[in-house]
Amino acid sequence: MVKKKSLLRVDAGVPRQATSAPQGAEVDLDYYAQHLVTSNSRNGRPYSPGTIHNYLRCARLLVRWLDGRPLTAACDVATFNEFLRWYLAEHDVNGTAFVQRHLRNLFNWIEREEGVASPFRSRDLDTYTARKTKPKVLAREFINDLLATCASRSFYDVRDRAVIRLLLEGLRVGEVLAIRPEDVPPLTDPVLRVVPSKGELAYADGHGRRVLLALETARDLHRYVRARHRHPMAQSAPELWLGATHKPWEYDGVRQMLARRSRRAGYDAHATAHMFRHTFSHDWLDNGGSAENLMQRNGWTSVSMVQRYGKDMAENRAIEATRRMGPLY
Repeated sequence: MVKKKSLLRVDAGVPRQATSAPQGAEVDLDYYAQHLVTSNSRNGRPYSPGTIHNYLRCARLLVRWLDGRPLTAACDVATFNEFLRWYLAEHDVNGTAFVQRHLRNLFNWIEREEGVASPFRSRDLDTYTARKTKPKVLAREFINDLLATCASRSFYDVRDRAVIRLLLEGLRVGEVLAIRPEDVPPLTDPVLRVVPSKGELAYADGHGRRVLLALETARDLHRYVRARHRHPMAQSAPELWLGATHKPWEYDGVRQMLARRSRRAGYDAHATAHMFRHTFSHDWLDNGGSAENLMQRNGWTSVSMVQRYGKDMAENRAIEATRRMGPLY
């Protein structure tokens, strides 16, 4: 019997997958998708690819549930409450709160474009508040097993290993995907300029913070750049990360890659890209790194983010710190 292995240092659940949408319903979302691509967020900057992905994913869930009815039908608060209760029946409160929160933008757009009031204006709207949960920290055994699945010199193994290494540096998946070939730093000075996101202030040259990469990460990144030169789309595609099709490699590609690699390593559950960021933050603090330097490296402007990302293993760190100090009195 194959031993069941856990990819986390704590237990984690497996998210449910939604069913496919009716083909005609996607037409209702086309204009909304174009709006997201051509509009700015509250920070005055274009929506990140990850934000657009989440907005559209939640909107598609609603469209599927409406089963051919127009999106404006969900502006009726009773109808929208019914949708949320339907979703809650198969998911947890946190997932329902996530969907509700990400649909607010859609209803704001419908109100502006169609003149139909958003259900969020009604006092009769059922509200769902996410329960605070500990971030998930990946086990070192899982990380080693995951990297072991990328040991060959095939194009996809070299690419996936470089992406996993960059995620282990604490970079957001959007920041990894935004790297261009010309952004790759030299091995002699592996300092990466990160494309700013999440409301970060950009430097005068349009780039964000600088991140020093581990030498092993830089080597894997350079190994991928060399492999990329042999890809059929190497000359025509401006993106660094290439796949099997002529489309850029995006969030879904990374998600599917991590799921595939996790299964290949012998795990039932799979890691999400953001778990690597939580893991890096914990390991930084666990190895004596300061909260101030972690804020700078991860691109945060609030110390509350350090507390949030370091919460999972905070008790362990406190116990180990007490052991190192010894008796105080």
